[in-house]
Amino acid sequence: DDPFLRAFLVITGFMRTQAVGVFAQFQLAEALVEESKHSSDSFSFVSAAMVAQQKGIHTHATCRLLRFMDQLGLVEEERSHPHDREGTSRFRLCAKGIPLLAHHPSGWRDRFLDIQDRLYPTCQDLGTVLSNAEDISNNTSWKDLRRMMDQWPSVQESETNMRVASLHAFFTAFVASQCVRTAAEWELADILEKDAEGRTLLDLVKELRPRYPAICEENVLCILRVLMGEGLITGPLHDRYSLSRAGQCLRTDIRASLHPVALFYGGCYYDVWGSLSHSIHTGHSAFVHRHGMPLFEFGEAQPTRTFSLLYQAQLRSIQEWETE
Repeated sequence: DDPFLRAFLVITGFMRTQAVGVFAQFQLAEALVEESKHSSDSFSFVSAAMVAQQKGIHTHATCRLLRFMDQLGLVEEERSHPHDREGTSRFRLCAKGIPLLAHHPSGWRDRFLDIQDRLYPTCQDLGTVLSNAEDISNNTSWKDLRRMMDQWPSVQESETNMRVASLHAFFTAFVASQCVRTAAEWELADILEKDAEGRTLLDLVKELRPRYPAICEENVLCILRVLMGEGLITGPLHDRYSLSRAGQCLRTDIRASLHPVALFYGGCYYDVWGSLSHSIHTGHSAFVHRHGMPLFEFGEAQPTRTFSLLYQAQLRSIQEWETE
């Protein structure tokens, strides 16, 4: 029960959304099942090379994606040959991955494709929209995102439903990532920590108004609801909200603070992971595809040192956590 790890997994949730979305986009579940038909077992192990060849995508990139899917429990990698080269690594579809088949009645694949095309890029501006109380009434994507946030399950509901291990968790993880990024931009953890008994919603709005004059209670509550569901904030107890142990990791005044990690991952990496499908198809860097140059060259080309300083700060935080 590492609070740093719990917070880090929320911050990086967009990676799970994108990975499962690309898995669905290229119909890799179908490829695993199709290749298994040549065996007596419909869910036998299939090499990553065969899957990539069938779909016309990059072999090593496909293998890395399938290994990520193995970590999420959607596919299983054959363990008998751990030192195999990536192209010869073998995988099979797990029961939890079956709903990602195109013909499955649950429609998970179509939902992920809708996220890839519409909701994921829109959500990157979450902090700007909520901070400025922009009118979203005529924007279907924003209304869908807001509905997801307003219906976010509580942490108790999440644990009861084993949400962390469900497809629904991957489906919504990108939203939680951007909520944490927004909270980091607001320095919400520092504001909550000012009073040991917690802060009321009105307290938080008053603290934020000097920097964000248009911010409203409804939008702050929207962020609080998601952060509570992810176990980063507790409350409201007597109308007051407080930081959980995991939420403490977002404070700016502690060693191994996840504050710069939330900002950098929720900004730069979130954007780059939107090009994951390009990497799986070609094997080329998503960062170069997005920005036209590698990460370090991109940092050096920026007119200010803000990008480089933030990159170094988030790297230092992760290194400090690993050495503790």
